[in-house]
Amino acid sequence: MAKYPFFLDYKEDFEKKVCFHSKKFNENQPYYKYFTGNQFEYYIVCNNCKDLDLDALKLIKFSQEDFETLLIDYVSNTVHQPDFNLKPTSSYSVTKEVIEFSELEEKKVLSIFKSKHSSKTTIFCLDDDFVLYKIDLTLANQIKKYKLPIPEKIDIKEKLSIKISPKEKYIALSNIRGRFGLVYDLETKINIYEFDRKDYYFDVSNFPFVFFLHAEKEFFIHGSDWNKLDIIDFDSQTNLTDRKVEYDKIYADYFYGELSVSPNNNKLVSYGWGWAPVGYIRSWDLLKWLGSNIHEPENGESVVTFKPGDEWDLPTCWLDNEHIASTGRLDNGNFDYNFIRIFNVASGDEVGRLPGLGGNLEFNKVLYSYDKEEGTEIYNIETSELIFKDEKLFPDIILEKFHRVICYHGNGKFTVYSFEF
Repeated sequence: MAKYPFFLDYKEDFEKKVCFHSKKFNENQPYYKYFTGNQFEYYIVCNNCKDLDLDALKLIKFSQEDFETLLIDYVSNTVHQPDFNLKPTSSYSVTKEVIEFSELEEKKVLSIFKSKHSSKTTIFCLDDDFVLYKIDLTLANQIKKYKLPIPEKIDIKEKLSIKISPKEKYIALSNIRGRFGLVYDLETKINIYEFDRKDYYFDVSNFPFVFFLHAEKEFFIHGSDWNKLDIIDFDSQTNLTDRKVEYDKIYADYFYGELSVSPNNNKLVSYGWGWAPVGYIRSWDLLKWLGSNIHEPENGESVVTFKPGDEWDLPTCWLDNEHIASTGRLDNGNFDYNFIRIFNVASGDEVGRLPGLGGNLEFNKVLYSYDKEEGTEIYNIETSELIFKDEKLFPDIILEKFHRVICYHGNGKFTVYSFEF
C-alpha cells in the first residue's frame, strides 16, 4: 500500500509584529493578516498598509498578549496566503503548441470537458447553439459534430455540469446547482431521459450524477431527491434501485453532492452537504448496491462517512482504487489555507496531506492541482515534492492520461502544454 506524506503541520513560532498604525487599535477600521511568504508567518496590518509591498511596511514588535487581542477582536481578513517556499526540483520537459479550430471562431463555448476513458487526446466542446464538437488535439481537426436539441428546463446561460459515458454513447447535463437534468443519446442525437432531484434545497449542493461501467455495460447514477440516488439502465429503460427512502426507517440525512467512481468501477464517492455549515464525504460499494442491496447508500455495511468539515462539493480525484485526493481548506483557529488531503476510502481516514491550490485535481503518476485564478502546480504525491509551478498557467482542462494541459482563449484557439516527467 502506498504511503503518503503529511505536510503542512501548523506552527506559529514567528515573531509577532504589526504595522506602525496598529499600535493604537481603532475599532472603526478593518485589520488584516498579512502573510509574508515565509510559510505561516504573518503580520497584522491596517487598511492603509494592506496593499504595500513587504519591504515597504513599517513594523513594530508586539507582545504575544496584545497580538492575540488584536487578532481575535479586530482581524477579519487576510492578505496573500501562506507560502511554503517550495521550488521545483525534479527534471521535466514541456512543449507548447497553439491549435486553431476554425469552426469555433464565431462561437461561444459553454463548456469544455473530456472522457476519462478515451484512449486519444480528444476533448469535447459545447457551443451556445448546442452543437457538440469532439476534437482531436493532435490532428487539429473535428472528429465528430453533434447538433443537440436545446433543453427547456436547463438554463444554458448558467454554469453547466456535463458528463460523458465511458463508451461515449451518452452525454448527461444539468446546471451545476440546478434541479433538472437530461441525457442525450449521441447516436440518435435525441433526449432519451430526463431526471429531477426535486425542489428541497436543490441549489445548495452540486447536482449528483455520473456514469459507470459494469460488465462492459454503461449505467447512469443520478440524484432523484435530496437524499436519494438511483441507478438507471438505458438498455432496458429501468430504474434498478427503485425504492422508498423513509424518515426513521431507511434514510440518509445527507444531501448528495458531486459524485466520483473509482477507476475499477467498484466504489462510489459523494462529497455532499450534511446541513449547514457541515459537509462530508460518503463512500460505499457500488457493486453491492447494484447487485444485492438497493439500500446500500442508506444503510449498507460498506458505507463509510469521512470526518466532516465546513465545505462540500470540493474537487476530488482517485489516486488508485483505494485512495482519493481532495481539495480542502484547513482552519487552524487563526486562519485557513488551501491544501490537498489524501484519504483511504475503505476507512475514511486521512492518510496524507500536501500543499495545493483551491481548484481542481487530476492524477496520473503525478498530481495536478490547478485553478482559474491561482495557476497550476504539479506534485509527486509520494514525496510531497513540487515538480512544476506556474501562477499564470490557467488550464480549462487537463488530459492527465497524456499529461496534456489545455487552455482555451476563445475564437477556436487552444494552447496545449505537453509534459514529460
